[in-house]
Amino acid sequence: MVHNSKTEFERLIKSFRAPVTTVVVVQIRQGICGKEQFSPDNPTVTREVSTATTTTRVVTVLLAKAECSQSSPDEEFVRQFARVEVSLSSVLLRPYFISPIAFTFINADRLRDALSRPEQWSGLALTSGRCVEAIERTLQLDDVPNRAELLQRWSTLAIFTVGEATRRRLLERLGLQSTGHQSGDASSLASFILSSSLVTDEKLLPPLPLLFPCSSIRSDAISTTLEGKVALEEIACYQTVANDRLEAEVQQLRSELLESANRSPTILPQLLIVVFFSPSGVDHLMPVLSRVFGLQRSDDDNSVIKVKLVAFGRSTAARLESGSQKASVWFTASRPTAEVLADELRANLDTLLNL
Repeated sequence: MVHNSKTEFERLIKSFRAPVTTVVVVQIRQGICGKEQFSPDNPTVTREVSTATTTTRVVTVLLAKAECSQSSPDEEFVRQFARVEVSLSSVLLRPYFISPIAFTFINADRLRDALSRPEQWSGLALTSGRCVEAIERTLQLDDVPNRAELLQRWSTLAIFTVGEATRRRLLERLGLQSTGHQSGDASSLASFILSSSLVTDEKLLPPLPLLFPCSSIRSDAISTTLEGKVALEEIACYQTVANDRLEAEVQQLRSELLESANRSPTILPQLLIVVFFSPSGVDHLMPVLSRVFGLQRSDDDNSVIKVKLVAFGRSTAARLESGSQKASVWFTASRPTAEVLADELRANLDTLLNL
């Protein structure tokens, strides 16, 4: 005799008269709580969904990155934050972009003349994406002939860059390979140059100088370290100026954080993490943050918004901690990449929020 397997199964289950078992499934991201019930009288799983208050914390990360904004974000940082957010089950990371500075390009004629004669140089040192942009702009001038041939000649020389972003920009915009990008800051790059094949004997200068397009307010790290060992020709190719809408944009961010605090009064304080990308960004943004958020009171237990400061590199951390700023740096990224920043932010949030 053949039994109906489903009917027989239901009859056997009923005979046990077991108590109802409830499995609670919490979906943090969507802010709902689902409850699944299984009982002997109802072997079919049923799902009840009801609204529930969750403990999701939205952490705003202000990326004070030049030439980025809410309407023009740096997509690599957005991707990396989304990647690490998966492991922060009770935290949503909200990247927020404000550019504290803007740039104007200068000395195009002098830079054009230098770039037009690669045979006069032993190589090229670049410490920021702006230097790459200055070279690109210069090579696009009408009076620069044979751009492709010129770039091919430069490709045979030693080219040094600081940071992965500068290396990638040089490769993508001009097709030039470089080395030293792992160094992370200008001082480390200078040490890397001294250890390279460009200098075979530290007592002997290379036969030709190294071309160094830079900011008008560049640090002395490279020139001081290379002095007497590698001849260096500096050309200031851009100036840094303040974003004229900086205070308005920071005020807008504060208003959004206060509005969020009013909507979620049980999740206080609001946490704002500010990532600085350059010493000049520190100089322009820190005074505004101090006025708008009252950073001198940031450790007040009654503060609605808590601010943590992060440096993308060692020179930026030094600027935050020295001079008139005297700020407390939460942590400094061990390497200046979006991936490393995201990973180390996750690790520090784990500790801060006891996740």
